[in-house]
Amino acid sequence: MAGNLTECVESKISACLRNVNTQRMAEIDPELEREFLERMDYKQFEILIPSFILVVAMMFIGIPGNVITVCVYKRKMRRTASRVFILALAFVDLANCLFTMPIEVSIIVKFVTFDYPIICSVCRTSTYILNGVSALLLCGIAVDRFRKICRPLKPVFTPKKTRSICIVATLIGIAFYIPGFIIYGTRTVLLPYSGGNITYTVEGHTCQIKDEYKDSKIKSIILAVWFLGTLVLLVALIVMYARIGCAVNKRLKLEKARHQSVSIATRSERKKKVVQEVSETSCSFDDPDESSDRKKREKPEVLKSMSLPLRKKIGRSLIENIRMSAPPLYAVNKDKIPGRIRAGRTTMMLFSVTIAYVMSFIPFIIVVVIRTMRPHQYHELTDVQKSLWNFFLRSYVFNCAVNPILYGFFNKDFRKKMMEWLKELVCC
Repeated sequence: MAGNLTECVESKISACLRNVNTQRMAEIDPELEREFLERMDYKQFEILIPSFILVVAMMFIGIPGNVITVCVYKRKMRRTASRVFILALAFVDLANCLFTMPIEVSIIVKFVTFDYPIICSVCRTSTYILNGVSALLLCGIAVDRFRKICRPLKPVFTPKKTRSICIVATLIGIAFYIPGFIIYGTRTVLLPYSGGNITYTVEGHTCQIKDEYKDSKIKSIILAVWFLGTLVLLVALIVMYARIGCAVNKRLKLEKARHQSVSIATRSERKKKVVQEVSETSCSFDDPDESSDRKKREKPEVLKSMSLPLRKKIGRSLIENIRMSAPPLYAVNKDKIPGRIRAGRTTMMLFSVTIAYVMSFIPFIIVVVIRTMRPHQYHELTDVQKSLWNFFLRSYVFNCAVNPILYGFFNKDFRKKMMEWLKELVCC
């Protein structure tokens, strides 16, 4: 009986305490709560400063770079399949720089007070869609390069077909990542606040997966499928460019061997032709081994018997024959070499764009894998480690700004056309 009475009293006391705490929590000053949330925003911003600098820098580099790329390739460059792919990539990167990056900056600045679920959902899903479309476009570029180099007898992509590939890639990207509109929004963050002898719990909001999907199986399945799709695309890119690299290396060796054999044959033919011309102009049809001494005696006499204009004419004829004795293959190759160099530079440029994409996504993928396998790992990190964690989580933004730099570095024609376009822009 006494035990039951004690339990009843304890339960009533606990209920009273809960009521007091609830009342106290309800009576917290809104101004005090707002100041506390602002302090928490500032504290999180100190951790996210490297991420803030990264996103802002890539945004200010990527916007003018991609605008220049679009204008130059649209107005100045030849209509090829590569041009269509590059324009599509530039439009995707520009959309990232103009739309998703500014929202990402707002999320970083107001990390625990970002209570805009629709904006958060659109931003996160759009980031996935745009980066997924970029990966699909890079796969299309890899297939185009592979067919040109490893399957040269098959039909190449035309600009019209390439535009269709870009449209299909965009539709696939939207369909694949559209579940992000469902699972992403604002998540409630509970922040402890000490006010006197009582600890309050203040609610903040951040842009992540919604509360209702935080521990759901649907969220896990969707993220797993997305991660698997990203890995498949990255592996496909690596495999195709590895095969392209092997084919290019093999072709370079064959070209080098053929060039050496042609050079040897050329020197041999040149010597024969010069000897024949000399023998004809000296009016000697004797065997050189049998009458070398006689030729040495007769040659000056023969030359002396000729007039000065005739001797000059013979000299010019000898020089012309020596020059023309080079093989006709040289003249053919001279016309073809620039095209080959351009094709090689285009392949290297697009390969470097693919490498930049892969390298910018590797840190992001590593962090996502760790976060999935160990969900509570982040809370065990120091502030410096958290700063690096968030920096690598946003490493994908490198890809949006570095592509125009690679176009200018590898493509001499792009640099030339860009200067022409800038001069026209300034003059107007």
